[in-house]
Amino acid sequence: MLLEIHDANQWNEMVLKNPARSGEFLQSWQWGEFQKAVGRGVYRFLTEEVNTIQVVEHQLPLGRKYWYAPRTAGIKGISDRAKSNQITFVRYEPLGQDQILAGSQPTIQVSPPATLMVDLTKSEDDLLAAMHEKTRYNIRLAGRKNIEVSKSQSLGDFEFFWALLEETAGRDGFRPHPKWYYQKMLKILSTSQPTANRQPPTANCFVQLWTAEWEGKILAAGLWIYFGDTVTYLHGASASEHREVMAPYALHWQVMAEAKSRGYHYYDWWGIKSNTSNHSRPTIHLSWDGLTRFKLGFGGETVEFPGTFDLPISKFWYSLYRLGRRLRRNL
Repeated sequence: MLLEIHDANQWNEMVLKNPARSGEFLQSWQWGEFQKAVGRGVYRFLTEEVNTIQVVEHQLPLGRKYWYAPRTAGIKGISDRAKSNQITFVRYEPLGQDQILAGSQPTIQVSPPATLMVDLTKSEDDLLAAMHEKTRYNIRLAGRKNIEVSKSQSLGDFEFFWALLEETAGRDGFRPHPKWYYQKMLKILSTSQPTANRQPPTANCFVQLWTAEWEGKILAAGLWIYFGDTVTYLHGASASEHREVMAPYALHWQVMAEAKSRGYHYYDWWGIKSNTSNHSRPTIHLSWDGLTRFKLGFGGETVEFPGTFDLPISKFWYSLYRLGRRLRRNL
């Protein structure tokens, strides 16, 4: 039996009692409100095992729907509720192999199956010592070049971020979300930022835009999301010019240092290439090779997850959905 929760503080506190190690912001109340703002339905359930399941409702052709449950400790007991809501299937991301339900089908990854976590409770000297020597060199080089790293909430800086993201997408061969998606993310998730520098873990989720500037020009920018004791690097971009001044290195190091000073425990890089082959399916993303080399240079611990799975609720409609996907891929 599932209990639906309608109180934001109660929900976030329960989510933080069962952290996912990476990506728990996807289960936060504020992330659910952002999903509502982009036009999706959101339901928040508490299981008999006191696990939290935030599901995001997506539309399918022919009036059908599916639920997506990111980074959750298990969706046991969700089938009856899904049937009553006429859901075709539940797409979910278990934290461990023992949480994969019978009858589930591996599917395309949504969240990264592997990530890198940097322990911010270490001293700055220890953090630097754990990095690749080339990364340390680039951070110091950026310091000598006087890269200016700062937080921002201005619309003007967002426009710089968007221009850099389009440039990065064209250079690296991936498709970003539409511009309005990032605008809504900033609008919804910036308002939940604490007015004071409250020490984490904080039972709210918020996003912050950071920029790295050199000689009056923004060369790197990104969106970081803060929840509990973790800061997650969610979206980033950099200019093709002046790469020799190493602006992205200054940017990440400054965000890490600021998060550490505020009491955050972990810096989540949100995605690296996995070294194992036990994941369900590949992600629909750009090549991870270059990004992984860059991120691994900062040190940290690799954390892996089983993958993404579909639990069919209506076998008939799920079969039609799979058939439709195969036909579209063959066009």
